[in-house]
Amino acid sequence: MTILVAAFGSAHGADNLAWLVADSLQRGLSAASDERMRSLASRSITVKKYLHPSASLAELSLYQGVVFLDAMLSDKHDYGEIISIDAQQLEAGCGELSTHQKGLNDAIHLSVVLGTLPDKATVVAMNVHPHPEREVTALLQNALLECLLTEIGNITKII
Repeated sequence: MTILVAAFGSAHGADNLAWLVADSLQRGLSAASDERMRSLASRSITVKKYLHPSASLAELSLYQGVVFLDAMLSDKHDYGEIISIDAQQLEAGCGELSTHQKGLNDAIHLSVVLGTLPDKATVVAMNVHPHPEREVTALLQNALLECLLTEIGNITKII
């Protein structure tokens, strides 16, 4: 079973959230410091950071599952709220769940059309609206990491 954690971001403000959480996940998997991390570390999990969702498209077919990790900008959710959704439920052309505007939604729909989206694909995002210029606190980063770990665990049970 192979799982990709695709973290989208940049070095600017809250847009680095997914990259910071991806780094925390990578450190946790390497250290295998607790039972959950040891269990996940025994699986084939690849953590990669991308500048834009479209950059992950060429690799998606190599995995049985994927978790797309990003910050989102939404006035429909509270700051710091975490959204976890089946990737196929996102509408094309709607950028609600990504600081990359339409990029995440459109990249997912393009991968569906190309037949490269793994059967199990989830989006995990944290709302950073109305403060996208601020780095997200460590407490909120840890909350997003916990949600990410849960989603990875769910995928490993299904695959």
